[in-house]
Amino acid sequence: MTYQNVRSVTARKYISEKMVHYLAVGAGMIHVMKSDIMEYKNISIDQLEISKIRDIRDGVLKTLEERISNSGYNPAKPLSVIEHDGKYIVADGAHRLTVIQKMGITEVPCVIYDDGTDLYKLGVKCNQDEDTYAPMDLFDYLDVIGTLKEHGCTQEVIGEKIGWERGKIAKYDMILDSVVPENLELAKSVQTGRGTNIVPNGTIEFTEGWFREILKLNSDNQHKIIHEYIDTKGKLKGQKLTAQVDKLILHEEMIQYVDLNLLDGELKENFSLDINNGLYKTIKSLEAAIQKSNDAFKERNQIQIIQGDAFDLFKTIPDKSIDCIVCDPPYNVTEHEWDKFSSDEEFFAFIENILVDSRRVLKDDYQFYLFCSSKYQADIELMVRKYFDIKSRIIWVRRNMSMGRTGTNKFLQIYDMVFHCGNTDLNFPSEWGSERFDVQEVAVPQSNFKDKKVHPTQKPMELIRSFVELSTHIGDQVLDPFAGSGTTVVACKKLKRQCIAFEQDVNYIKIMESRLNE
Repeated sequence: MTYQNVRSVTARKYISEKMVHYLAVGAGMIHVMKSDIMEYKNISIDQLEISKIRDIRDGVLKTLEERISNSGYNPAKPLSVIEHDGKYIVADGAHRLTVIQKMGITEVPCVIYDDGTDLYKLGVKCNQDEDTYAPMDLFDYLDVIGTLKEHGCTQEVIGEKIGWERGKIAKYDMILDSVVPENLELAKSVQTGRGTNIVPNGTIEFTEGWFREILKLNSDNQHKIIHEYIDTKGKLKGQKLTAQVDKLILHEEMIQYVDLNLLDGELKENFSLDINNGLYKTIKSLEAAIQKSNDAFKERNQIQIIQGDAFDLFKTIPDKSIDCIVCDPPYNVTEHEWDKFSSDEEFFAFIENILVDSRRVLKDDYQFYLFCSSKYQADIELMVRKYFDIKSRIIWVRRNMSMGRTGTNKFLQIYDMVFHCGNTDLNFPSEWGSERFDVQEVAVPQSNFKDKKVHPTQKPMELIRSFVELSTHIGDQVLDPFAGSGTTVVACKKLKRQCIAFEQDVNYIKIMESRLNE
């Protein structure tokens, strides 16, 4: 069956006698130049291919099928097609073509454009006709813009294709970048003019302006507010929408604050529920609750992070109260301000003060570890011997962080010295392993490691944890007088040791607290 079987001969003759330009106007294409059109003729259905410019809507198909069944196909609404490699690509009329294929119609009137015509430009312009069966909505334009972006088109080029200013394209582009596909599909499923099995006709009008209000939210809260907009049948907009978005943004900031500052990870879910239930009205009220929780956590786990100068804080530690000290002081070998001394004599006096204070606070049964650079290890050993019995000289090899790579008159320096002193047995496992050896090759933390680098002279977790585990028992008290990024603190928490950590830089204290919460 052809469209001649469903339309009168008179109508068919009337249409065919009009100018092709008039037909283009009737199809909603008054802006298309007459010279772009090759011809107007009937084309076999088998020669037509539907383009992927936009979605096919079930509700539109149903309406069209009823209309064509009752009144026949209207030849004043020809398909707009582009001839390409012996086929005709449908730029406008995909809904009509889908219906007439189902109805068994074998040919349909078409306005044919030459192969050089831009498919998207033609399709969008045709669908901008206010009399079209299925006018393009927000989601059609998002699909077109998204597809053209995937094809490498810039915002400027996309604007030229669909007849929009670049600024308008940018607004739609922000939606594509900020809203996950699942949330867009949810909104699309109830959009006015669209139909699904759940919502046959679509009842909600989503616009670019509405989405612009929610772009700052994370995907979960976007999903939540889209559902709320649907549940209120489109009433959540204007000031009500702004107020709800502001509340959710505050909740997101609070959740982030909890993630960064709460020490007891087991309480995260409780804090999140309280935030979502509106228990905390301001960040300040949440900060107070987090501080209280952290104080209780530290008391419970005896993890004490104290800000201040190490020598001042040493004075607060009672005599013979510490089981083990892991000490990684400045080396006097880098350009960091905290690692510089005016002379070697000043540096040696600094190290000796550490040894004096450490000897005082350590118990009679103790373990002590002191890191230093190989440059000063001979001088420092002489000082250590005055206060401690050296049990091991541990060579920490760090091949991924050698010193003096450009030197040509000496060998590369790839190790640090760790003096180990103590008078109790170490907790070596029954199995023979590498932890027993006085040469330990462990990589320096890097930004792409699981043991991520957050301090310029950070020691590896594997090494520090081994020292703590071998030298102490659950509940023992460990002191780190130069805690830096808190590797010793984290190791103690994992091993259920008590720990006192001194650190002067408040920024590293924040990092320590964050690492404790990982």
